[in-house]
Amino acid sequence: MRQSNITVQYSLIQAFFWMAVAAASGFASLFLLDAGYTSAQVGMLIAAANLLSAAVQPMVAALADRPGAPSARRFVIYLSALAALNAVGLFFCHGKVLIGLIYGCTITLLQTNTGLVNAMGVLGSRQPNFGIAR
Repeated sequence: MRQSNITVQYSLIQAFFWMAVAAASGFASLFLLDAGYTSAQVGMLIAAANLLSAAVQPMVAALADRPGAPSARRFVIYLSALAALNAVGLFFCHGKVLIGLIYGCTITLLQTNTGLVNAMGVLGSRQPNFGIAR
């Protein structure tokens, strides 16, 4: 496969990933305020989700680095699928606490995925132009 094709493919992965992060982060305050959270509670929930992702990222990286473990690509797929299921689940959830937990988990999963998505650009024998893709 030519270098430009890999760069285009990786650019699309980056674009869709950052669209999901932007949607989840950009609408967090509005969505959670509508669910009954105060501004302070929204800030604490988002901060807790980001702190949790910072703690989980090294564990996921250690799992991905093990011999015989799923590739970074598979981890990205799994975490993205879980985040998408959480996002869909928000449509059917009622109750302030449940909505907060699911939204927090979604943000945690997306933030945990950041390192893996970036790693996909430098792993493997064929590497995209990382600067253009980002």
